[in-house]
Amino acid sequence: MRNLFFSFILISLSLNIFGNSINGIITDENKKPVEFSNIILHKLNDSSYLNGTTTDSLGRFEITNIEDGNYFLEVVYVGYKIDTIQNILVQNNETKDIGTIQLKLIENMLKGVEISASRPVIERKADRVVYNVENSAKSSGENVMDLLRSVPGVTVNGNDQIRINGKSDVQVIINGKVEQLSSDQLASLLKSIQSSNVKKIDVVSNPSARYDADAKGGVLEIQLKTNLRTGMNGSVYANYRQNEYSSTDMGFNVNVNHKKLTLSLNYNFGYNNNYQKNTYTRDFTDSIKVERFSESSFDKNKFINHYANLSLKYNINEKNTIGIGGEVFQFRNPHLTTSRLNVFDNIISNENVNSIQKTTNTTLGKAVNPSVNFNFRSQLDSLGSSLELTYDYTYFNLNTNSHLNMAYFDSLEAERPIPHLDFTQENPYLVNLHTSKLNYNKPLKNQHSVEFGVKFTWTKTNNNIQFQNLIGNNYVFDSTRSNRFQYIENINAIFSTWSKTWKKGWSTNLGLRIEQTNTNQRSYTLNTVTKRHYVDFFPSLFIQKNIKEKHSININYSRKIQRPNFEDLNPFLFYLSPYSIWTGNENLKPQYANITEFTYTFKNAYSFLLDMKT
Repeated sequence: MRNLFFSFILISLSLNIFGNSINGIITDENKKPVEFSNIILHKLNDSSYLNGTTTDSLGRFEITNIEDGNYFLEVVYVGYKIDTIQNILVQNNETKDIGTIQLKLIENMLKGVEISASRPVIERKADRVVYNVENSAKSSGENVMDLLRSVPGVTVNGNDQIRINGKSDVQVIINGKVEQLSSDQLASLLKSIQSSNVKKIDVVSNPSARYDADAKGGVLEIQLKTNLRTGMNGSVYANYRQNEYSSTDMGFNVNVNHKKLTLSLNYNFGYNNNYQKNTYTRDFTDSIKVERFSESSFDKNKFINHYANLSLKYNINEKNTIGIGGEVFQFRNPHLTTSRLNVFDNIISNENVNSIQKTTNTTLGKAVNPSVNFNFRSQLDSLGSSLELTYDYTYFNLNTNSHLNMAYFDSLEAERPIPHLDFTQENPYLVNLHTSKLNYNKPLKNQHSVEFGVKFTWTKTNNNIQFQNLIGNNYVFDSTRSNRFQYIENINAIFSTWSKTWKKGWSTNLGLRIEQTNTNQRSYTLNTVTKRHYVDFFPSLFIQKNIKEKHSININYSRKIQRPNFEDLNPFLFYLSPYSIWTGNENLKPQYANITEFTYTFKNAYSFLLDMKT
């Protein structure tokens, strides 16, 4: 107890002796705050380092726990003269405010100074959150799918489904190209790209008029790095993961930068093992009994993929750049699903199994997805005005073959004389996609900027389901369960946005997008043709207010469209099991949504989101 008392006395004395502090504000020659300037504290007449700190985004600093005495401060910042504040006397737990210190430029060093700056890891803008990967601790050692788990506002569940602020149907754009893949295929593509190749990721929760109007779930815009190092460099990587089953990724990248020419090559091989266990219980109740279906299933699947990307960029001059590139994404995806369904005729009076259904479903999906890209970029003036022209062509060929075998058994697991179901289904899926874009961006005076753009998209999708039943020892074509379907979609769009950064932390973004849609869907099996033509308007508005450096408020609104996709419109029957059948409706029409979001952010790290969809 006595030791505790003496400890308390010592702590009290320390607080009395070291209770002084010094604070102030550092500005540049234009009286603007200087961030990250070094503040060094010395004892008077002693040049040795005693204590120090750096200024915050408002140019403020504070040095605490200073002993009574006489001191002087040095303010150091690259390109400016060292400023010294002499004879700072502090005593008796004093807080000394030295006011505002204005730095002066070193005139004779201006021509020889090369100024470089790095962006913060997270930037919050009026219409997006920017995650600068190359400045973060995640800049190497992970693939992009793992990287997304640490991106603000993005969640990835155990099935690799991506959500932005809880919303699904996320559109992923890589270097300006919209990836038209299923969730499983997209996950494998993102796992084949290493974080060391990523420059930044833009998270757009409620996309503005700049983006396609059907991006209702948000946009992830991934920008890969451009090699700036002269000469030739590259790297190789490999990783191994062991869960229930093993998985691995390996690959390499090579970069060549010679004079005006830049060449980049990336390759990845992935071998991923996954599984899923499901249990379903369904009760069918009437006034007399409760019939229960209790089903358990096990799905094991492999995803074996190759991904290669080649890009070539040529700098015509300081303001104009032309580029061409291509990529190939190829995969095999074998599935084996086994399920057991126990049927209880009356769960109230008897909890014994009355009958059993066993199902085995094997599926093999094989796909090749090549694409080519052409782009031209031009800087039009010294203010940053730019013109960008891009063209993308994507070909996607997916062939899925499935075999379902199902039998019924009694409670003793002896097979019943109920017809044994055994059938195969071949599902070829072909897509040709052409996309052309022209964007013009013009910064104006007083923190204004405008952007205009046009986009042309043409998609042709073909699907030809071939269904065969086992009759005797042979599989026989079943025309009643087979279907050939073609879907052609053309979307022509024009948009304009206006942005402004105001005083006192305000920023706004206002936009309007107009899309004209033409569709032609044809069922060869049913001999039907449906054509549609319509024009829609999609406004957007974003307002953000930064309150000092710790708080920000964002309010945004946009109108969106959800067009029925190819699977929704195709009237084929796809059998997942005898009780699970997927079919489309060719008469579906698009639906519209008005999305409003309110976001409060604290310290650029914690966010509260409230959204409304009508």
